[in-house]
Amino acid sequence: MTAGAFTVNNTANKFTVVGCDTYAYVYGRRYPDQYNEAGCSAVCRKKSDLEARDCTGSGCCQTSFHKDVWGVTLELKSYRNYTNVSGFNDCGFAFVAKEMLKKVKKLPMVLDWDIGNGTDCDEAKMEPLTYACKSVNSKCYVPDSGNGYRCACKEGYQGNPYLDGGCEANIDLASCHCDDGKSYFGDEDHQKSTSE
Repeated sequence: MTAGAFTVNNTANKFTVVGCDTYAYVYGRRYPDQYNEAGCSAVCRKKSDLEARDCTGSGCCQTSFHKDVWGVTLELKSYRNYTNVSGFNDCGFAFVAKEMLKKVKKLPMVLDWDIGNGTDCDEAKMEPLTYACKSVNSKCYVPDSGNGYRCACKEGYQGNPYLDGGCEANIDLASCHCDDGKSYFGDEDHQKSTSE
């Protein structure tokens, strides 16, 4: 599994191994030429161990992995080819997904994205043609995970910071007051003020 232009979010996702007589590794690539490895082991002697509520090694093991991982490979193995537990659990599972899901049919994974390959805000601003924060009311920031930058609308603005004119003033009509002290929108005085 390769995330490509995305990095696997390391705070929302966990590497999880489920089964008895099972261990697994997750290998991840990181920018520029670094690698990360984490492992987990799940062992048990009876079926009820698989129904445990926590994920601390008895039937289930869960661990986190390094941030900025953008390529993920899983390797699943058995200590004794499931011979000691084949009567009730002759398989194991390993996956990277949103932290500890219960009774689900799909395993969602949270991905992060950013712009530029190792580019920070100062570098990006030097190239106005490729700088992605197009709105004059946008700002550039470096996210906690990833290898580039993202854009956001400045405080008091909302919209799409990647479009020219995309961040517009965030006007709360419920608190709009005029110089004469009367409120014309969003409160009880609206009916009186507009009918006078």
